[in-house]
Amino acid sequence: MRTVRTECLDWMLILGRGHLERVPSVYVEHYNRERPHSDILVLLRSDYRGMFSRPIRQELDRRKVPVSDPDEIKHMMAEDANRFFLEGIRVLVNRTDSLAWASLIELTDGIGRGFVDHIYTRARDGKMGFGDALLSGNEEEFGDAPAASRGKAKALLDRVIPWLDDHKPPDEAPDDGWGRWATDLADGDVLPVPSPQFRDLLLELDTVAEADQALGRFMAQVQPLGEDLASARSGGVRIMGMGRAKGLTVQATIVAAVEDNVIPRPEGDLAEGRVPNRRSPSWKTRPPSWSTGSTGRRRAGTRLGISQRS
Repeated sequence: MRTVRTECLDWMLILGRGHLERVPSVYVEHYNRERPHSDILVLLRSDYRGMFSRPIRQELDRRKVPVSDPDEIKHMMAEDANRFFLEGIRVLVNRTDSLAWASLIELTDGIGRGFVDHIYTRARDGKMGFGDALLSGNEEEFGDAPAASRGKAKALLDRVIPWLDDHKPPDEAPDDGWGRWATDLADGDVLPVPSPQFRDLLLELDTVAEADQALGRFMAQVQPLGEDLASARSGGVRIMGMGRAKGLTVQATIVAAVEDNVIPRPEGDLAEGRVPNRRSPSWKTRPPSWSTGSTGRRRAGTRLGISQRS
């Protein structure tokens, strides 16, 4: 409202109610069109369970302002089907991959923590990795594992291991790319079909990843390259933590929850220069036009006055 008043209404002679209602709507349309939403950055020091980002997103959605999600790729990869798909391909690259096997176990219903602890104990006693301990235990049909999980674990490995034997990765990258090759393996039985969005991402990665790299290297780049692609095509307001925003250049920065015991941190020492300027907390970004801050909905400390224009 202040921007509409100071940049528009204060400079015009309003001739009636209809004029008053029309002018702000035209100005808001111009304001939103001429200032790309991707040039607006909302910074958070922390966001436990969406405490700050959720109400901000809800309000922006209500106002029909697009919002980009810097964690879009992370959320996509955390979906059960996509995660199982990724871990299945990683086991295909390295059959004893401990993290991949542990994830497949976690994603399988009916396998409890007691079974996982049993495999960890077996790995420790045998001085081997989790993956090796799991595979050797399978050869013994998990005879000393907890009975409640034994059958589920055996069924999982009895499905996955023959599938691994039947799908050896080629020595050289396929002409169509590893993303296409991997998604073509998804049969919905052993290897789940990835979500359409994740499949599109893998196919897009084929166009930007190094053509001659191995499958393992391609899989290691899915998240970082995916995040770069998502960031590059994003057209919405960006909301992210201060650590991830370091080095970004934007036109406007809004720092949320600027109040004592939140920003600066309680353990921070302004005298030692950890926060270069108490009145300009957006030091990690370079906002050439505008920066401001807001307090949290429930303020516990003293508000810090930090609004400024440059």
